[in-house]
Amino acid sequence: MSDEHDPSESEAEEVDRTVEGWDVDDGDPEALWRAVEEAADYRGDVTVYKPDGSCEEGYVFDYRGGEKARLRLLRKADNSRATVPWAETKRIVFSGKDTAFGRSWDAWMRKYEKLKAEGKPTDRYPQMDE
Repeated sequence: MSDEHDPSESEAEEVDRTVEGWDVDDGDPEALWRAVEEAADYRGDVTVYKPDGSCEEGYVFDYRGGEKARLRLLRKADNSRATVPWAETKRIVFSGKDTAFGRSWDAWMRKYEKLKAEGKPTDRYPQMDE
């Protein structure tokens, strides 16, 4: 398990962090459950590995806790739906690009302030990919 992208880091760092690449296995069930919750907010694909070695890759659009805990995702390959019960979740990898990273209001304001300080035009929205 790699915790270099652990989303439990301080909220102050939230603007500049991404869980892209985070890889969590069932060696730490608490971290795995945090990863399930984080996957529901992630704006990229995840790969969910099962104990039998098979996996599902796609965008998580729903998760449920409780007795019938599960992840539901849209498969990357064909956009069909898949359900992975919590009991069958061995490992989660945040495998897709985090399309929301760096696109927050705070990131926009930092870019705006930088343009303003450099004397560049600020009458347009700066491109987020600059």
